Amino acid sequence: MLSRRKSLPTTRFRPTGRGPLVGLGTRRLERRRSGVGWRSALVPLTLAAAAASWVLVIGPDLRPEAATRVAKPALSIAAPTPAGGVHHHGGQRPAGPGGVTAPQLAPVQPLPNSLQTHAPISHALLSAARDHVARGVHAAWGSVPDLEAVKGADVDLVERGLHLANFPLREAIVRHRFKAPRRYGLRRRPQASPANSKRALTTKTLRVFLDRFAEQLPTRWDGGSGDSYRAGDLVLVQVHNPRARQRRQMFAVVSDRTDANGVSLLITLDPREGVARERNVLSAYQVLRHFRLAAAQIADIRQTLNMPPRARRGRLL
Repeated sequence: MLSRRKSLPTTRFRPTGRGPLVGLGTRRLERRRSGVGWRSALVPLTLAAAAASWVLVIGPDLRPEAATRVAKPALSIAAPTPAGGVHHHGGQRPAGPGGVTAPQLAPVQPLPNSLQTHAPISHALLSAARDHVARGVHAAWGSVPDLEAVKGADVDLVERGLHLANFPLREAIVRHRFKAPRRYGLRRRPQASPANSKRALTTKTLRVFLDRFAEQLPTRWDGGSGDSYRAGDLVLVQVHNPRARQRRQMFAVVSDRTDANGVSLLITLDPREGVARERNVLSAYQVLRHFRLAAAQIADIRQTLNMPPRARRGRLL
């Protein structure tokens, strides 16, 4: 006959003297001494710190009332004059959705003879870019929406220059992304919010925007042709990003100065160099795009995107 096997105890079975409350105080004391308690509290502490940062730092920027805040005083742009002096201007104007106030700068002074035929867009870009060099603006990888900041990316160099010409570049890109999201690689229209407006200006979005509205010119530099690269033109060049170990794209403004060989210099905000520079020659980069903006392109953008009409008083355009 087969012998019956002894049935095993159930999962709820506990031997005599081994209940869940027996020696509980001793076990807690040993747990505290071993440091396991601190490790188990690490996750709740991390979640509490993340919640606090959201409430104090991130949350206020996403609230609706953040759109009604008043901007900081306008930055001072140094505009060259025919006599070689420098003029500084400042002021404020209301602009943008939700009554957001943006800095406003008075019109720049009369242009040098070499730039009068391309005024005012090219002169505004050149004046703002040269002001960045004079102030030693620090280069950053990401855009800094503050127009008066002493830090910014390559796209901020373009935005602050067009701001001198009374053209809100960031607002125009937000409108164009909403009207044609697929051009920017979006499946649907982005949500209209202050957070989206801050992230709207990047090197990629600016390239798509200029591909649509700006005048595109050949990228080959011709030293014998004075019309190939003008002062105030925008170029998209390819640079090496040591952090990501890959090449990235960067916008720069063509200067009215040249090197000893007659090659135009570029005004850049390259993070590799730390601050704004006007010493790198055009031939040192691989030029991917060559853009030129004039009053005709600005008028076309305003009409296409249904932007509000500009004020005639104290404006460049």
